[in-house]
Amino acid sequence: MNHKSLITLLVVIIIILTGVSVYFATNSNVVRTQPSEETEVVLETIKIEENLEGAEEDVETITFKTYSNSDAGFSIDYPNDWPIREGDCSDPSFECEFTFGDLPQGPGDREGMINYVSVAIRSSEISDGVAGFMVETEDCENYDYVTLPSGLEAGMKTCQAIDGFVQYRFAFENNDSLYTIGGFMESGGKAIDEFDDMLQSFTFIE
Repeated sequence: MNHKSLITLLVVIIIILTGVSVYFATNSNVVRTQPSEETEVVLETIKIEENLEGAEEDVETITFKTYSNSDAGFSIDYPNDWPIREGDCSDPSFECEFTFGDLPQGPGDREGMINYVSVAIRSSEISDGVAGFMVETEDCENYDYVTLPSGLEAGMKTCQAIDGFVQYRFAFENNDSLYTIGGFMESGGKAIDEFDDMLQSFTFIE
């Protein structure tokens, strides 16, 4: 090997060694890590909390007010944006009815009947009590006696109304009078939940 070839070989070796040195020097400070299990749990928790916050924003909050009438002898909670129509209970020979919600304006007003709950009172002069209420008819079904969480015992039945609507009715006896609570609403609609809250809040007062 002549002198020129030897110099060329040495130059190639020096270039190779320099490249290897630069590579290791560049990558020696790079630390490659995988996310720890703790980090993954924290990230997943944040994601779940964000989803829950978004879901809470979509939930519609309904505020209830309490209606009390010592003369009529009852108290009930109702959505605060529902109008009330009070009945006249001065004549015991007639039914006295209190209505909560958007009342129908006529036979064809279906929308107004969706959020409609009534509390009707009949004296013993015109009522046969819960026993009379529970007499079966063709347009009603699901007759049963139930005890509400409040401790009140009631007769219950479900009555069919116009297409797509149903009427849930509950009857209680107090001071020789029959109290009936009826919810007339669209079958499967959200107003059923509101009616359930109203029913659970119903109490007698002296």
